[in-house]
Amino acid sequence: MRSLFVIPAALLFLIALPQGARCQDPGTADTLQKEAVKAYIDCSSCDYDYLRTEVTFVNYVRDRAEADLHVLVTTQTTASGGTEHTITLIGQGRFAGASDTLLYISRQSETQDEVRAGLVRVLKAGLLRYALKTPLGGFLTVQYSRPSVAGPVTDKWDYWVFRISLNGFLDGEQQTTNKSLGASVSANRVTEDWKVNLSARTRYSDRRFDFEDAIVKDIQRSQYVEGLLVRSLDDHWSVGLSGWLESSSYNNTRLVYRMAPALEYDLFPYSHSTREQLRFMYRLGVNRASYQDSTIFDKIAETYVSQSLDIALELKQPWGSISASLEGVHYPWDRRTEGKPLGQRISWNMFGMISWKVFEGFSIDMFGGYSSIHDQFSLRKGEASRDDVLLQRTRLATNYSYNMAFGVSYTFGSIFNNIVNPRMGGGGGSSMTISF
Repeated sequence: MRSLFVIPAALLFLIALPQGARCQDPGTADTLQKEAVKAYIDCSSCDYDYLRTEVTFVNYVRDRAEADLHVLVTTQTTASGGTEHTITLIGQGRFAGASDTLLYISRQSETQDEVRAGLVRVLKAGLLRYALKTPLGGFLTVQYSRPSVAGPVTDKWDYWVFRISLNGFLDGEQQTTNKSLGASVSANRVTEDWKVNLSARTRYSDRRFDFEDAIVKDIQRSQYVEGLLVRSLDDHWSVGLSGWLESSSYNNTRLVYRMAPALEYDLFPYSHSTREQLRFMYRLGVNRASYQDSTIFDKIAETYVSQSLDIALELKQPWGSISASLEGVHYPWDRRTEGKPLGQRISWNMFGMISWKVFEGFSIDMFGGYSSIHDQFSLRKGEASRDDVLLQRTRLATNYSYNMAFGVSYTFGSIFNNIVNPRMGGGGGSSMTISF
């Protein structure tokens, strides 16, 4: 019976001991770990707990200013539906000037576990050159798996990728019911010289509201077909042809279609697209529209010409990221714009998003958009009913629309974050975050 009390007492004694008293050679492992590479992982799609568990020969820090190495991971979708991960290793402090760029491409068919394992494998290889310059370098080993010899690869699909999807939604309670059905299909083929994107989708939604004296129903249908053909000219220029078909009860369109040739120029080489883009695209299109009901311009069908200029900026840098766009659409030879000021002859919309890491632990996130609208050619004639407005059953007349969001966050505390503790949800680490 005495042993039943001795074992718990011994366990409590060991837990109460200082950390250094539990090892035969106190401080040695901690000293080596302190000299490890201090890495700041800048990746929106990474599993941080998995990284800390699998890559243990670096110290993870929260502040990029404290890091020896800034690991910036950016992504873009491949032609086959997979993901290209660009891993940019930016040396700082003792590794200033020592930078590198690695690529990891995951397939669409891979599971989340396979993707994160592949990303970690490539990241380990990239970190090796930096870790070898620290005291932990003497404890690292390299393994090599010899690839099997294979013959030339033949793509039986000739780079074509197809996708079919079906979806349904249903919810409700005693007085409301909401259900919808949707389907889509796409076919894409992408090579270095050509890009072909074809897609179609359809959607049906049905909402029902039961009141004491009436039943209100809202049924909406929409179909959309889109096509794009692009030819690469060089690392900055591209030409293309786009077209689309639309039918929408919400937009009062029975059938609208457009064909528009386009010319695009990217100030940065397309090969830098994961880090920086500044694109200018001009399109000139012919539109043919037929409407479900007569429009406010007393039209049931019409043909008109449109031209547009799009400017898009995307930057992903160690200090954060910026995404912005400006699009202007003009309808030359359209009598509805004759005699109006220039501002009322051009419909335009702008969008901007910034994520800025201002200083240690403090970041700002802003998002906003504004549209000046002067081309609502398909609006139904007559006044919209109260139910149309409340249920958003039809498009309403407006000259503008906007949206915005703003947030700041400040994190302080321990800058080191090597510990993983998944108990009761969440990961490890010691810090406090204040966010607005």
